[in-house]
This record gives sequence, structure tokens and C-alpha cells, in this order.
Amino acid sequence: MYEGTFKEVLPNKFYPNPAITLKTKWSYPKPPEDTKGLPINEDGFPDFKADKELKRALEEYEQREAAERTPIDKWGYWYARFLIPYDIPAFSDFDFWGKLPEDSEEKKVVDGMRAACLEVWRDCKINPENYNFAPIPRLEEHKAIYDVGYDYI
Repeated sequence: MYEGTFKEVLPNKFYPNPAITLKTKWSYPKPPEDTKGLPINEDGFPDFKADKELKRALEEYEQREAAERTPIDKWGYWYARFLIPYDIPAFSDFDFWGKLPEDSEEKKVVDGMRAACLEVWRDCKINPENYNFAPIPRLEEHKAIYDVGYDYI
């Protein structure tokens, strides 16, 4: 059931924000309604890639989307704040993988995850000034919206 999970599911590229902003998401350009004059592709549909206006709008959208992404070098900065409260050295293989590794390849992946987490965890303990421990206002806002009580389970 979990085969390939850690290889296939990429980290959220907008982390610590949950996702791309709605303003950017809804600014995704729509193809032109008038397809006259556009060449037909091999599937028999209009080739929207040939439309210069749409191509320009897509490039602008990609720039806005890229501006909202968290740079890879900042992931450790945000990720470490979740590792600090835990006793990472005491974690078992099950804690990292969700099951006991069945072969040497899975064990190698688990050991790699353990080493990466320990490295960031130790660095955060030694140099806490390099990491952000301030609350994230946007997440506090989400807590107020989504953490609601129910009368049933």
C-alpha cells in the first residue's frame, strides 16, 4: 500500500503556507475562445501553444507561482521547528517508515531519512537562531477557521 510513497509524493512547494494563494491560482490564463487561425495539432485540436498572447500569459503566471514557492534552501529552516519537540534519536524504523522495512532497500531509505532528520534536529538545537520559531499568523487564522468543535466523533 505504501510502496513508493516517499519517492512519489513531493513536499509542498509552498510550505509553510498550505498552498498557492487563491489570487494566483485563479489568475491561471484561459485559452482563447476564438480558435480561428490557430494551427491544428496531431490530435485534431487547436494548438494553443501557438497563441502568442496565451504563451505570454502562461509565462507571467509561472513567474507569479514561482515567486510564491519556498526556496529549497529554506525548507530546513521551516521543517526543523516540527522536529525539535520530538526525541528523534529514539525513533524506530516504524516511526520513519510507517511499517518495519522488509528489505535492504527500504532499510537504506529509512536510514537516509533518519540521518537527514537527525542532522537538521541537531543543527536546530545547536543554532536555534537560524530557524524560525515564531508562530505563523496564517496558520493561527486557519486554526480559528477549521478547528471547530463537534457534538459527535
